[in-house]
Amino acid sequence: FEAIVLGLLSGVFGMLGLLILGIFQKVGSKVHDGFDWIGTQKLRLGKDVLGTILTPTLGGALVGLLYVSTPLLFADGADQQPTIVTFSNELGTGALVAAGLLKLVATGVSLGFGFVGGQLFPFMFTGTCLGAVAHLLVPSVPLLIAVPCCMAAVPCAFLPLIFTFTVIASVAFSLGGVGTTPVFLACAVAHTVVAGVGIVQRMVLRASQGQAAGVREESEG
Repeated sequence: FEAIVLGLLSGVFGMLGLLILGIFQKVGSKVHDGFDWIGTQKLRLGKDVLGTILTPTLGGALVGLLYVSTPLLFADGADQQPTIVTFSNELGTGALVAAGLLKLVATGVSLGFGFVGGQLFPFMFTGTCLGAVAHLLVPSVPLLIAVPCCMAAVPCAFLPLIFTFTVIASVAFSLGGVGTTPVFLACAVAHTVVAGVGIVQRMVLRASQGQAAGVREESEG
């Protein structure tokens, strides 16, 4: 039962992460277009010159401020996960929830404002925070069950890699057969809730339609 609930929560956070990435993708595009307009109309620069330079600069500054305010967010989050597991009681639920959500925001800003990277480790970081919070709120759920379940299930919400993430969590935490079963169940539930009912597919279709419409408008203009 605990694995099903953790899978549902992980699916919600995975979907939230996708929404945050989509929002900042649009924001970054608007910022780039704004800088580009200033460069072409006011400064007589070539197309994409000012936007290509200043958009990542602004994004890097914003992410840097997040890193300074919350050092747990630094880099992709892989190195910070052991700290979260070891010191979850000291960090507390508030700090862990804030770190998990801000990690999604930092990832959204980075990718939306022109940096290159992936979502895998940041989403696993958020899952680790979610699992630690679940253990703190419901102590009857063991930490070494809650954290592996959520760490693997959050990215599984939109990636069809249930077996892969189950094995990653099992090896990382040396779970064994009995401990691996809840992880697999949580991953399956998270993926079914988000991707299995077509939420991810509709988001991808809507984004592709928006991009196609933008290309048509640009070609017509």
